[in-house]
Amino acid sequence: MKFIHIVFFFQSSTCKKEGYHCYNAIENFPRNMWTIHGLWPNYKNITNIPGWCNGKNDIEIEIKNQTLYNYMKTYFPGLYSTNERFWGYEYNKHGFCYSKRNNINVSEYEQYFLKTVSIYEKYDLKNIFINMFDKNLEKGDKKVTELQFEKYFEKVGIKKGSFFLICNLVNINNKKVPYISEIRIRFDLDFNLYIDDQNKDKIKDICPDEFFVEFL
Repeated sequence: MKFIHIVFFFQSSTCKKEGYHCYNAIENFPRNMWTIHGLWPNYKNITNIPGWCNGKNDIEIEIKNQTLYNYMKTYFPGLYSTNERFWGYEYNKHGFCYSKRNNINVSEYEQYFLKTVSIYEKYDLKNIFINMFDKNLEKGDKKVTELQFEKYFEKVGIKKGSFFLICNLVNINNKKVPYISEIRIRFDLDFNLYIDDQNKDKIKDICPDEFFVEFL
């Protein structure tokens, strides 16, 4: 384990690729906000896909902290399954490593989710576009650039080389058009920003210099 990614979804980009049934699924999600995908501490190097931390995949999630539960229900929602199944998937695949590395009893999984939420809040990641465009989010498609993200993230303390933008390629008029779907921010094992853009091109589906976003 060399570093940690915290990962976020922009749900409309997923739906742009998958179709209208997906839009129905996210109807009650926070509109035009980034939601949490997870905290992934189980990379060995940049090119590896994270493996399963808990090979048994047997820990079921029940968030008893009501404040945390309400927050996660809104900002950490499951798209393809119930919230609890999604949270269980994230914990068994990724969070189990976090607990083991930090000498936390693996059944005390709320600490993993609290850490994820704390980083999300620290950098106000749900409101990236709302802040970037001063709340002027007209419905429809908008072109954005990597440079806009670099300038915005610099303001909130996220340095160039520590984040990566992932795009979905959407078929529009027989052309593959990139829509931003995911952000990954990289930290070292002590949660200091991990700067390394030398391996940037090895990340699958990284965004080009210009791409699109769909506001709902």
